[in-house]
Amino acid sequence: MSVEFNNGTDFVQFSNANAAAVLRALGLDPVDEYGEIGGELPGGEFHDRALMALATDPMEATPTFRDGGWIQVGRGAAYMQERLPELVDLACGAGRVWWG
Repeated sequence: MSVEFNNGTDFVQFSNANAAAVLRALGLDPVDEYGEIGGELPGGEFHDRALMALATDPMEATPTFRDGGWIQVGRGAAYMQERLPELVDLACGAGRVWWG
């Protein structure tokens, strides 16, 4: 499964687990009122949140682990530093950014 962040013209795609981590880094609850990963913000607010998350990222790695039949692949310490600029660019000048 994957989650797309979209501005109506372009999109950036993340796995569900990484999208949830990104949304938490932006200070947002990753799950909407229906229990799904989805939502939207004005482009300027999303842009500011992405810049703040980029500036305050603790650069912590997450381990890979097995949960029953699922393998959750970890993230390297630089993951957010590599991916958040994509969201900053996506939100730059956008009227709205939505995800789901």
